[in-house]
This record gives sequence, structure tokens and C-alpha cells, in this order.
Amino acid sequence: MKRPIIDETKPYDPYDPYGTYDGGTVDKKKKRQEMLVWLVAMLFCSIFVIIAVVMYLGDMKRKGECTEKLTAVVCENRPRESSNGGYTYQPVFEYVYNDHKYIVASNTSSSPAKFSEGEEVELYIDPDEPTKIYVPSDNVLFILCCVFGGIGGVSMLIATIVFICVCKNRNKPDEELVDMKYY
Repeated sequence: MKRPIIDETKPYDPYDPYGTYDGGTVDKKKKRQEMLVWLVAMLFCSIFVIIAVVMYLGDMKRKGECTEKLTAVVCENRPRESSNGGYTYQPVFEYVYNDHKYIVASNTSSSPAKFSEGEEVELYIDPDEPTKIYVPSDNVLFILCCVFGGIGGVSMLIATIVFICVCKNRNKPDEELVDMKYY
């Protein structure tokens, strides 16, 4: 086996995370690029988490505003064409409040229809704005919040783990820390 000759023109620095021994100007650029890629990935993932939080907070706000409990009848399941060519069904509720009859469509739709026509459903309305409703048994928005939050959270976790692994392995040389010549 040939013995290596250590190149004495480049000082050995075991703490140089990139193994450049020349101030690391090129590798500082590489480090910035890695950090930028990680930040972009985190920003992309955080969009999913932000959407989930906004949807959840909006649902909780509606739940807090709608305090008057009523029993409504599903008078219709409006078909709505979905992006994949199928149909989702939006329930339309009919109820009486303060001797006035209201017909209000839900904010969500599902496929298959969550409620059947003629079914009695417990819901809450906003006493100041009787057309604003909250249907506790309609969990479509909660499921969407969980899906978006889960996608964003898991993606952020994976991106962070990968980033940490890349940073830790950056300090480990492929074979040895010094340049070698064989004779």
C-alpha cells in the first residue's frame, strides 16, 4: 500500500466545517444556498399550517358567535360540480327564528351528501345575524384543518430533520481531512 504525503502548503484545521482551509469563501456561499433552500421549504410548509390555523380560528369564531340553538330541516342538497368532474352536495337548511322563516345554505359541501333531505339537524345561529349558522355535526372544515395542518407540520418536521442531518454530515470528510498525494 502506498503511503500518503500530506500537502504542507495548506494548514490542517479540524474545525473547518467544509474542509476548505482557505477561509471557506466558496463554501460559505454553499452554506447560504443550503440555508436558503431550507428557508424556502419551511416557508412553503408553513403556508399549509397557516391555512389550517386560519380555517380553524374562523370556525371557532363562528362557533362563538352562533349561540342560539335551533332545530332545522334539510330542505335541499344542492349539487356543486367539483374540480375532478364529480359532484359535491351543499346542504340547505330551513328554520324559523323569531317568527321569521330562514333558508340558509351551509358553508361546506361533501360527497356523498352529509345530510339527507327532510332530516332534522341541530344547529346554532347568531342572534344578531340569523342567517349566520354553525352546524356542530358538520365536521368537513375540521377534517380540512387536520389535513392541511398535518401536511404542513409533517413536511416542516421532515425538512428540519434533513437540514440537521446535512449540517451534521457537512463536518465529516469523505475520507480524510487533508489533501493527500500518493507516491
